[in-house]
Amino acid sequence: MSIDDNGLPRRVNREAKTQLTRLLAPLYPPHCLLCEQPADNRRCPYLCNTCLQSLPRNHPACPRCALPLQQPQAPLCGACLQRAPIWTSAHALWRYEAQAQWLIQHYKYANAYYLDTCLATLLGDYAQRQLQGQFDAVVPVPMHPRRWVSRGFNQAQVLAQGVAAALALPLLAQPVLRIKNTPRFAAGQDKAARRKAIKGAFQVNADMPERVLIVDDVKTTGATSEELARVIKQAGAQQVSVLVLARTA
Repeated sequence: MSIDDNGLPRRVNREAKTQLTRLLAPLYPPHCLLCEQPADNRRCPYLCNTCLQSLPRNHPACPRCALPLQQPQAPLCGACLQRAPIWTSAHALWRYEAQAQWLIQHYKYANAYYLDTCLATLLGDYAQRQLQGQFDAVVPVPMHPRRWVSRGFNQAQVLAQGVAAALALPLLAQPVLRIKNTPRFAAGQDKAARRKAIKGAFQVNADMPERVLIVDDVKTTGATSEELARVIKQAGAQQVSVLVLARTA
């Protein structure tokens, strides 16, 4: 069992901190994490409207892999024209840069558990605007049990819960497992190395519906999404798409 600096299991401590933050919110209204001004956004009470609107939206982007594009009229990026991914489409709320990058890293690595609802709501709102009626189920990228115990939560599952609720779709987290504890990918690691590391990492223990939406926090080379989409298709899905909070350039 993973223990944090306070001597508590990480998952227990995470839940306690989240509840304490919610209880104290009426007495100590939160300030924006990015500019420290009073937070005035109801959908995400830890950001102000100005900072939320300033986060780098991922537009224009390749409709197949969500890679940020410079020219809005480009049909696909060069990589997708040369080799089409296994998934049907990919979507990202933000570009993984500047304050969006800081916000996601802060959430994942600085014990900012109170951002659970905020980020899940924002991604769910985006999915409701862009993807309503296109899927039959939502699948979070699974986390290996050892890493889950160490971190205390799976950010992809938290985000997927918000998306599933917004789209009124079932969340298929239990049948999709990560059976290989792959190391954290290093920044700049090429796609071939990532594909090799992630191969055989996932297992699906149930039949999948026809149209599945994979949810994760960040998409980089796409190696993880590609391997997960492959096993989901082997389990019966005909169309698989990917939705993330942010996409790297």
